[in-house]
Amino acid sequence: SAFDILLGSGPGNGISGMVMNQGKTLWVRAYTKGQAVGLIQILDPKGRKAGKPWLLGDNVQAMAEPFRDNIPSRGDIAALFSKL
Repeated sequence: SAFDILLGSGPGNGISGMVMNQGKTLWVRAYTKGQAVGLIQILDPKGRKAGKPWLLGDNVQAMAEPFRDNIPSRGDIAALFSKL
């Protein structure tokens, strides 16, 4: 049986959301360098249980929200990463 949602990673192009496997799998792949966060909104969770395929914009939404300068930097979080 297929995965309903597959979260990918690694080198290569990011994918905000692609339906595969005859609508049985939603594939989301992170964008490189941590420059965006992937957002998945399941609009009809009962539909997949009933066998309805994923349809972007209908029963599921997948998007990438890019990080821009409008998100303030947090020094305490940056300090945690500088210790690694």
